[in-house]
Amino acid sequence: MTGGIEPTAQPQPERGAGALVVISYIMALLMPVIGFVLGIVLLIRRQTVHGLIVFCLSIAVGIAACAALVNDAEEELSAYSECVERAQTLKQMNRC
Repeated sequence: MTGGIEPTAQPQPERGAGALVVISYIMALLMPVIGFVLGIVLLIRRQTVHGLIVFCLSIAVGIAACAALVNDAEEELSAYSECVERAQTLKQMNRC
């Protein structure tokens, strides 16, 4: 006998929790909307550190992607408007 003190059982990590964390990081980088949702899921499952990182990472990647898309659209629009301004006939405008 151990003097009446029984060892306490260590809480076992949830099965598949490690895979969820890895998938969450990958989705935060590749598909920010899904990463955002998985970050919330991690927060609900009390994995606050990973949940906050995935949550913030997905927001940052989403903002960067939107900025890149807006920049590309702005360049395309600028090139189109320059072409239209140089055109002297309707036929030349249609080629733009």
